[in-house]
Amino acid sequence: MAGVPADHVIGVRRFPFQAHAWVECAGRVVFDSPHFVRCYTELARM
Repeated sequence: MAGVPADHVIGVRRFPFQAHAWVECAGRVVFDSPHFVRCYTELARM
């Protein structure tokens, strides 16, 4: 809505299984911990 390009990223971790989604803007994680999302394997980026 603000006209800023952003990506919605969905990732998973195998053990213990967990899924998580986050937003990235200009390659930087927004409103989440960049260290936390690193443990997830990216499944989709929209």
